[in-house]
Amino acid sequence: MVRNLVKNKSLDSPLIIYNRTTSKSEALQKELKESYPDKSVVVSTSIPDLVKKADIIFSILGNDASMEELAKTATESASGSLKGKLWIDCTSVGPETTDKLAEVFERAGAEFVASPVFGM
Repeated sequence: MVRNLVKNKSLDSPLIIYNRTTSKSEALQKELKESYPDKSVVVSTSIPDLVKKADIIFSILGNDASMEELAKTATESASGSLKGKLWIDCTSVGPETTDKLAEVFERAGAEFVASPVFGM
């Protein structure tokens, strides 16, 4: 998804990327800089840092539990900084988890969109 955003979209501000394994984000940043030197991609090293800097946040994780943990970390560490932000979750989660996530993000002031990606 990040590659397609960088390749196909005009970026008015840097695209911020995050992975629990920072070296993966750094490798992707290097690859994108080589392929698209006119685009700015920066690495965030924590969820709180990412949430603080981004207005639109995409997430895609492996399962319900991982997404619920991310939502908890993001909302607890944000201390109000999710207000007015858009969170788009592309994780394939169950309907009950989607409802929980929507409630958690909306209670924190963010707009939430469930946009699951099935298959690869």
